[in-house]
Amino acid sequence: RRERSVMEVWNPMLWEFSRVMRGCHRKIGAMLGKDKPPVGQAPIMGLLRTQDGLTQEEVSERLQRNETSVALAVERLVQEGYLTFEGEALHLTDAGQAEAARTARAMEETEKLALQDFTVEDIAQLHSLLERMHRNLQGKAPSGEQKPRLEY
Repeated sequence: RRERSVMEVWNPMLWEFSRVMRGCHRKIGAMLGKDKPPVGQAPIMGLLRTQDGLTQEEVSERLQRNETSVALAVERLVQEGYLTFEGEALHLTDAGQAEAARTARAMEETEKLALQDFTVEDIAQLHSLLERMHRNLQGKAPSGEQKPRLEY
């Protein structure tokens, strides 16, 4: 049996990641209907739902998004009546709290559906692998003993 190259494994894996994410977005969108917040706004609302009063800079740091995209999303959320400013602090309005809660429920239901036949161990392993991939992409891979890798 011939050993497969990284590219033979990686390209199909990226395709599967993409399919899973598109499937999740479609499922969430179907649950929320036409009134759903745009994809870039939902994480901001979700963050402020649990950490009220953050500044745009803090939101940008916590979501690891550039300040310009956060500022544009915040501006739109203010225009839609979901957010208000108190000085530099961002606060969800009652409408924003309701929309953030509705979006969170749709995301939780989608996650349950996606992971329905996974064991707790499967989920922990998936989470660990995704965290490692994220660290690698940020250039923060731990140094030390190198594990065997697939060849290019």
